[in-house]
Amino acid sequence: EPSSSAGSGPIPLGNGPLYDTVQHRTSVYPRQTLPLILDDSLPLGYQHDSHEFLRFLLDRLESATGDLMRRTDGSEGPVDYDSAINSRLFGAWSATLTQCPKCPKQTYVSEPYLDLSIDLLPGVTSSVEDCLRLFTAPSRLDKDNKLLCECCHNRVRAARRILFYDTPMMLVIHLKRFDMNMMKNKQAVTFPTRLNLRPYCVSSSPHGALAEQYKLIGVVTHLTSRVNATLQSGHYVSYVRDGNELWWRCDDETVTPATEDQVLATEAYLLFYTLPAEYLAKRLALQEEDSRRAVRIAEEQANNNSGSTNGSDVPDNEITASQMSVGGTSSMSASNETSEVESTDKSAPLMGKKNKKIGVNEKCPCGSGLKYKKCHGAKR
Repeated sequence: EPSSSAGSGPIPLGNGPLYDTVQHRTSVYPRQTLPLILDDSLPLGYQHDSHEFLRFLLDRLESATGDLMRRTDGSEGPVDYDSAINSRLFGAWSATLTQCPKCPKQTYVSEPYLDLSIDLLPGVTSSVEDCLRLFTAPSRLDKDNKLLCECCHNRVRAARRILFYDTPMMLVIHLKRFDMNMMKNKQAVTFPTRLNLRPYCVSSSPHGALAEQYKLIGVVTHLTSRVNATLQSGHYVSYVRDGNELWWRCDDETVTPATEDQVLATEAYLLFYTLPAEYLAKRLALQEEDSRRAVRIAEEQANNNSGSTNGSDVPDNEITASQMSVGGTSSMSASNETSEVESTDKSAPLMGKKNKKIGVNEKCPCGSGLKYKKCHGAKR
């Protein structure tokens, strides 16, 4: 990509040949760079998936910057996730909430992500917002996949939902156009130049206001004239918005101007969004705050000799069940699910009832916090 600001500083990729090649340049000819990045897993001369290449490139970038950081501070071992350049630019956290329909028990797992791979709606023209609603919609745990509740010890149908706790500086959306047989879905998907992720975030997220501000800066499209197109055929073209708000069509060595309407009419495969410059400083401040909080939580857990309660070895983004909502409404309607209970331990819900009679107005021993008559006593 051409740059108008020559001499803007070296690219921190370590002291390897890739660093030597690019550190004094404002643009790079790919044929000189690719051999320094690729290995036998992505050989030249073959058709490869652009999303696969992006992840490969980011992995290499993280490896190179990690080596540089270790040499700089003299440390050994892996670089902390929140310190790596990939996570600082592309990384964020999602929260998966699971709700038991028979008791108030809710569990969550926080997980990092570098991009969003989202399914297309089957058989209809849709939008990226439609695909995100599908991605974050509650799913049912049923049949062989039922939830074994740790609270009431029943195996039940349950609801599970993925939401975003925070959102990255650089948001990459991968539209899953290729199936397991590598056949392409050419279905039209519209996408906006300004994307609001707040409807898909945890309502308590401190990043919510920033999530409304994403601006489209790049599109990768897969071109093919074949009716039955596959991942192993076709051609990739990129559209890039420069600092002057102009769009460019990048087709191998050929770079030509493009209009916004031309960009929005493409059959998008990868979408690149970023926060406007005025919001980047706020995002960095929130990121630093999250990192400090993670360290504090880890230290408290170490002092208390207790493990993480979120099902993850990452203490970040500790979310209570009551915070797992979207737009001020309940994040899931698990109570509306048709419940089917298979008790795995007949005495487990009463947890000691044989030894002590439980009053109807006493707290249920299952730990739900409800009165016995409104919890397990209601089933008697």
